[in-house]
This record gives sequence, C-alpha cells and structure tokens, in this order.
Amino acid sequence: MDYLYTVLFFTISFAIFFILANEIYFKKKNVEDRLEKIEKHYNEDIDLEDIRNKPFKDRIVKPSLEKIKNLIQKITPREVRNEIERNLKAANYPYGLGVDGWIALEVSFYIIIPFLFFLAIKDVDTLLKNKIFIFAVFYIICYFLPNVMLKSRIQMRQKKIIHQFPDILDLLTVSVEAGLSFDAAMSKVVEKAKGEMVSELQTVLNEIKLGVTRSEALRNMSQRMKISDINTFIFSVIQSEKMGVSISSVLKVQGAQARDKRRQAAREKAMKAPVKMLIPMVLFIFPAVFVIILGPAAIQMLEQLARG
Repeated sequence: MDYLYTVLFFTISFAIFFILANEIYFKKKNVEDRLEKIEKHYNEDIDLEDIRNKPFKDRIVKPSLEKIKNLIQKITPREVRNEIERNLKAANYPYGLGVDGWIALEVSFYIIIPFLFFLAIKDVDTLLKNKIFIFAVFYIICYFLPNVMLKSRIQMRQKKIIHQFPDILDLLTVSVEAGLSFDAAMSKVVEKAKGEMVSELQTVLNEIKLGVTRSEALRNMSQRMKISDINTFIFSVIQSEKMGVSISSVLKVQGAQARDKRRQAAREKAMKAPVKMLIPMVLFIFPAVFVIILGPAAIQMLEQLARG
C-alpha cells in the first residue's frame, strides 16, 4: 500500500511540476513559428528519424504538458477561470503564473502537499485522533493558503498604486498643461517614472498601439486594478472626452481629491498609532519599568520584614 501511495504521489507531483515549469520558463511560440510548423507538416513527409533525434523535452514533455493543460482547461469551469484570471491581473501575475499555472499550484496545495504531510505523520508514535486533528488543521491551512497569498498580493499592489496615484496625476497635469495630449502625457510619465501605476499606464499605451481605443484601454485598466479611486478617475476622463471638457481641468480636480484622500489616510494612521502602541507598552514596557523602579524597594521591604 505504501508503494502505491508513493507511485501516486510522484506521478501527480511530476505533472504539477512540469505544468508550473511550462508556465514560468517555456516561452510560447509566436504566430509565424506556428504557421511555419503547420506549413511544414502539410508540405513535407514525416521523418521518423528526425523525431527520434529530437530531445526528450520536445518529444515527450511538451506534448504531455499540452495534454495536461488541455485537460485542466476542460475540467475547470469558465466562470472559475475568469475569476482566477481577474485576480491574477489585479496581482500582476505573481510568480509569472498564468491561469493554468495557478490552477496547478492550487492543486498541489490541495493534494500534493497534504499527501506528503500524511506520509510524514502516518508513522509518528501518537494517538490516531491526534494525527487526524493535526492533518485536518494542516489541510485547512493548505486549502486557504493560495487564495490568501493571492489576495495579499492584490492588496499590497493596490496600496502601492493608491500611494503613487496623486503623484502620477500631478505629472499628467503638468504634461498636459505644457501642451501634450493625454496619450503623450502618459508616455512621458512612463518614460520618467517607475512603479505599479506606471506599469499599468504602459499597458494602456501598448493596447492603444495595438488598435484598442483609449476609452476601452482605460476601462481594461480599471477592471485589472479594482480600485475605486482609479475607477472614478477613468470615468471622469472618459466622460470629459465625450463631453468635450478640458482634460487639464479634470486632472487638476482628480489630483486635488487624490491628495486630500492621501492626507486623510495619513491622519487616520497617526490617530491610530497611540492606540496600537498602548498594547505593547502595557504588556512589555510598563512591567519592565515597574521591576526596575519598584524592585529594589520591594527587596528592601522583604529584608526589613525578615529582620523584624
């Protein structure tokens, strides 16, 4: 039975590992290469000797990975894949994983790691109910950990974007007032600045170069970022474009509002700081101070009582 468990574990691990490797390291072929491959397939005879001379990775690994990925795509509901893709976009594709790679990572946390932990604790000398309890707690952690990691990455990225947002608006305002168009202003900001917000503007510019309208590219950015302030800004820009309002005035108003919100957030943190400092002071600092101040006096009192 242990042999069967081991074979099953390594089989699933092998599949999961190579799906992740394919998502992270293997580059997808471009359209020209695929068309050339199709043309060769139909115009040339298949040479078995050439196939045998190909590396093991090209003959076995890549075709197997494609089949496994196709299987994952078939068994995963479209709604689930769309939700995962939206979250990955909001987190800027952590660890370089796409949808299939993230699903493979989740499967490894749901199956592989708990199975490995089961093999590790099954021979431990303890009661069965203790083993069941430990395994149940470990499995719950593994079950929720991928989503917690992804949401944490999303929240960290959103905080960086919100913090940088007023500065980016100021740069856009200065560029537009200097005579640049909104697209040229975004290009100038991308050229001069860095950060998560700048990378999103770069994505918007790339989509515009590919033929997407500016309004649609901005809406795509709004869907990726999932931040209310960004949504308001994008809605204002799109409406100003439709109504013929000066984009410079819109940027000024949005920039002022963003700076006010950032100042308010800083004030809230400053007001919460004393409350947060109270707990460590009561638990750690005050006891030490009391020991230093009252300790010698308490020792002297005990000595006096002992003599009396």
